[in-house]
Amino acid sequence: DSEPAVAYNRPDLMMQMAHPDLDTSHIGNIEVGFVGEIYQIGEEGFRTERTLDGRPSKPEIKAGIDRDITADEVEKMMKEKENNIL
Repeated sequence: DSEPAVAYNRPDLMMQMAHPDLDTSHIGNIEVGFVGEIYQIGEEGFRTERTLDGRPSKPEIKAGIDRDITADEVEKMMKEKENNIL
C-alpha cells in the first residue's frame, strides 16, 4: 500500500502512468497500490500532484515532531484520552 508514501510526497516513489488506450482489465486493484474507498457526495477524496515524469510536485512532508515528548505532555494526552477529548 503506497498511499501514505504518495500522500507524504516521498521522493523515492515514482508514479508510472499508463496510456489511456491500454487494456487494463487484467490488472487487479491489489496491483495498483491503493485501497478502494467510497466517498460521500461532495467529498473530495484523495488527491496528489505529480510532475510529468512521476515525481512529487511538492516537497516531502515530514510528519512527527523533532523532539522528545515531555512527561507533562504524556500526562495531558492520557487525561484527554480518558475524558474522550481526543
